[in-house]
Amino acid sequence: MGALSVFVWVNGFTSLGYCRPDEIGGACLREWFGALSGWAAFVGAAVALPYLAAQAREAQKQTAFTVGDAEPEFVITRDRHARRATLTVTNWSRSLIMVDAVTATHDGRVAVYDISDADNPSVPSWQQQRAWGEQGAFRVYGWLDHATAPSQRRLKLLFSIDGKFSDDLNLIASRMEFIISYRIVGQRHRRETAKVTTLEIADE
Repeated sequence: MGALSVFVWVNGFTSLGYCRPDEIGGACLREWFGALSGWAAFVGAAVALPYLAAQAREAQKQTAFTVGDAEPEFVITRDRHARRATLTVTNWSRSLIMVDAVTATHDGRVAVYDISDADNPSVPSWQQQRAWGEQGAFRVYGWLDHATAPSQRRLKLLFSIDGKFSDDLNLIASRMEFIISYRIVGQRHRRETAKVTTLEIADE
């Protein structure tokens, strides 16, 4: 109410057209208040801009989800008993995605030694695919039927330190960050990356 009262007061004052005799030919008080109201409108728009931008981004996400173009979700959990980490990929889009690589970024000595299907041991691992001359990759099919759960795949991650395989418990239990490289295969075939951390979720 305070801001509204000031606005009404200023608007009413300026509408009087008041200008002292010594101000004729110069800048009247009315003109000064008019300029001030313009700056106030500019500041108000600047304050509202981040909120409007956030609304626009959320609307874009909702639209992408509706038409089947939502981004995939990547979550890495740590299993200290099995001394491994598991990458769970959830595909929220209608397009097939291919997970090509997982790169550790938190420590230059640490690398992903191998990637394999966590639920089907018969699937060739990333290292085996590479040894056969193929591009190591894992498919996650598109989500076509929204009456069912989205497509999901769990990938087991093994690590190395300085090029040598390691299942050290301290390594598994530590905070780790990765870059997931993947491809979206569809009408708009493209390569993307996502940054993932193990900090938030840990399987004990």
